[in-house]
Amino acid sequence: MHEIVNKRTSILIAEQIADQILSGKIEGNTPLRQEELAEALGASRIPVREALQTLESQGLAVRLATRHIVSAKLEEETIREIYATICGIEEKAMESIWAGGGKDIFQEGLRTCSSFEAFHMLICRCTENQYLKVLLEHANLFYLAHALRAWELEASDERAQEAEKMERIQAVQIIRAAEQEEKKACIQWNRCHFEQLAECVIRERRNV
Repeated sequence: MHEIVNKRTSILIAEQIADQILSGKIEGNTPLRQEELAEALGASRIPVREALQTLESQGLAVRLATRHIVSAKLEEETIREIYATICGIEEKAMESIWAGGGKDIFQEGLRTCSSFEAFHMLICRCTENQYLKVLLEHANLFYLAHALRAWELEASDERAQEAEKMERIQAVQIIRAAEQEEKKACIQWNRCHFEQLAECVIRERRNV
């Protein structure tokens, strides 16, 4: 873990620990001790404690009956279920956007949307369902951010990078074409996208 410097928030600490858990560098059921983490991260215990509470709320840490906190055990099928669930939440959010007043803002955002990160944040921003918005904010912060970073790192040679570039171009074209009458196509593409993200995280964990 690299050192946390300056006055960073508990969320930034939570993101870093989440990356370690999702990547498999912190194995499942590993004790997450405030004192050890604070020392490793160069942070005080208070933001570390808050970070662990955040991770617990996101299913990445588990509080035992002893009050000790351990990292979540993420089996491969669990990872697939997690990303499929997030995809389902995004589908609900897109339905609410198309049915509500956020459709025009969403379509305007699609015209300048040039990355997967921007696409997911656009859905989160435009949905008028506050419950879905909160769920997606946290999904973007931890699960999606990690998977997209892992995906970036996976293209290690020139051929893979070129294939990745073409896939992204095609994806952006689909995203920008996501008008109401093409809603099903957009949702179907997003399902495939989330399946790919899940498999990317799984491959990353296998290589640890």
